Parts: sequence; C-alpha cells; structure tokens
Amino acid sequence: MIVRYGADTLTTRRFEDYSDEEKRAVKEWGEERKKFVANPEDKEVLNQWGRLPFNTDLCFGLRVGDETVSYSAWRFSTKKQKNAWGRYTFWHFAYTPDKSRRRGYAKQLFAEVASLAVQQGYVRVKSLCQSRLGVILHQSLGHDFWGRDKKNGSLVVDSPLNRAIVFPDGIPIEARCAINPHKMIPEEISEHIRAVV
Repeated sequence: MIVRYGADTLTTRRFEDYSDEEKRAVKEWGEERKKFVANPEDKEVLNQWGRLPFNTDLCFGLRVGDETVSYSAWRFSTKKQKNAWGRYTFWHFAYTPDKSRRRGYAKQLFAEVASLAVQQGYVRVKSLCQSRLGVILHQSLGHDFWGRDKKNGSLVVDSPLNRAIVFPDGIPIEARCAINPHKMIPEEISEHIRAVV
C-alpha cells in the first residue's frame, strides 16, 4: 500500500495552504526520518531527506503490513508540455532501510508513483544519481544515463516513464545539464562509479 506524506495533490502549493491533515502528514515524514539517523552508512541520503522542500516535493512510502519499507520523493513539473519530450517528473529521493533491501520494494514504489504520474499526463523522469545503490536502482529500472551533472558531478538520469512512448532522437531537454551529454554505455557508468565511490 502507498502512503503519501505532505500535499495530497499533484499540484504545487505553499505549506500555508495545506489542510490540517496534510500538515500532519508532513510532520509524519519528518518523524519517519528519525528512525534511521543512527545508521552512518546512510548519512548522506538521510541528510538529503531532511532538506526536502514540501512545497515542491510529493513524498511517498510503501507499506507492508504496518511498516514502511521504502520511501520516495518526487516533484511534478507544473509547466505545460512545450515540445516532443513531454512533461517531466523529477525523482529527488529514494531510500529503503537496510533490513528491507533486495526485495524489490524501491522498484515497486517507483512503479506505483510512475503510474500516478502517467495518469496525470507526465511522460519522463529526471534524477541526479549520487550513490552506487542509486545507480543500481536506476539500472534495474532500465533508465538512461546521460553523463555527469555540471554542478556536482552526479550522474544525470533522464528516461521515459513508459518505454512504449516514442520520443525524438537526440539528447532530451533535461539531460542537457550534463557535461558532454550523450547516452552512456554500461562501461562508462561502471567507470564513473569506481571513480566516485
């Protein structure tokens, strides 16, 4: 079952305009983070979690029984479709606690949120991949990598939410933030991981 923390719609609104229930859910997202602060291996991703802006990010959890086993935060662009690349979602964050890893939970949560996005008319997902586990997750989802980001050296991911949709040839609009943008081959991705991890 998917749970949503924060805003209950796919549109961007200010926190002041959230309902009381949505404000409660934002606080719950913050409380969830506190469960994992003690794990030094996940320190950087947990710091990123704490910086998420709720006025742009929609935060989700996948629950199995009474436990949340994976977390994800996305931003859904409010821009209208202007070109053949379509409307974008931005996948800002993914975290699965160590004890729940290697069970497909992050992939399942991605599929659920991607399905919501497609229903709303979104066709692509962009992400900056900053860890070895992130690369593995994106690869398992069949995502395209386009090089290193100019600002922080993270791998740029820009990929269709549904592989059946036909896009133009060339470099996607949102992938042009990469240094020397091009669709990376597996050897290039592996070399990048060895260099930074």
